[in-house]
Amino acid sequence: MKIIFRLFIQTLIGVTVLTFTQLALLLEAAAKTHPTQIMKATGTLKITLTPKTDEGFESGRMTIDKVYTGELEGIGKGQMLSVRTAVPGSASYIALESVKGTLNGHTGSFTLQHSGSMVRGESSLQVNIVNDSGTGDFKGISGTMNIEKTENTHNYTLSYSLPAPKD
Repeated sequence: MKIIFRLFIQTLIGVTVLTFTQLALLLEAAAKTHPTQIMKATGTLKITLTPKTDEGFESGRMTIDKVYTGELEGIGKGQMLSVRTAVPGSASYIALESVKGTLNGHTGSFTLQHSGSMVRGESSLQVNIVNDSGTGDFKGISGTMNIEKTENTHNYTLSYSLPAPKD
């Protein structure tokens, strides 16, 4: 009886290991079939900033309205807080912006987090897609946006990835 029980347990363990091995191979094959890719979308945007006043608050506040054209077609709405320092050419701003639109055939919305600073005239800007903010076809989107101003035009490059499609 002990030998039969031992063989039964070994068979169960063997089946379980085989099942986990098969599962691992299937997951690996699926990852190769649908890899997550970094994609890029470019275009221009029109920005309208509207100053707001808050009594007793030293920072500046503005609402943001944007129109995206190019590979991303849509609108952005948000709020920005900014502050200038006593040192000429030094300032900082943060903003949250909700973007709704269509991007390479995908439709939905996501949120951007802006963080910009200028130190004695040298500026830097980081714009990130907020994790888990995507809705519709943008569920699971992640990435960054680069914004460059040339004369009267703002150009964007959105570097993003979307989860692999589920079969």
